[in-house]
Amino acid sequence: MSTLRDAILAADDLERQPVNIEGWQFPVFVRVISGRERQQLVEKWGEVKDDEAAMQDLLPFVCALCLVDEDGSRPFEPTEAGDLELLKAKGARQLEAVYHAAMRLNGMEDDSLDEAVADFTETQSGDSGST
Repeated sequence: MSTLRDAILAADDLERQPVNIEGWQFPVFVRVISGRERQQLVEKWGEVKDDEAAMQDLLPFVCALCLVDEDGSRPFEPTEAGDLELLKAKGARQLEAVYHAAMRLNGMEDDSLDEAVADFTETQSGDSGST
């Protein structure tokens, strides 16, 4: 008999959605990010949001984080600088389309990222005791 814990951990809840990208004549998908990946994104946003030059790294980071093939496999790794550089060489319009589709699917726009960073900062500097 399966427990609730087992059922939750076995659930395929990283939904994928197809996205049509103008100029790309092949299917691409964006997916829901995990809680761990969301934390990586919140930390990255906190690092770059006030630095216009560093902000240029957010677009390829989100694309690498959320772009997947039909089976859910990533073609690029968000932690690999070389992969991010490869993505930076692609069309800005196409990367922006992937970025916006991924952010919509994940229920995150720039304002919600600011809120998540504030919450994260507050949690990190607050009491480490449990509630």
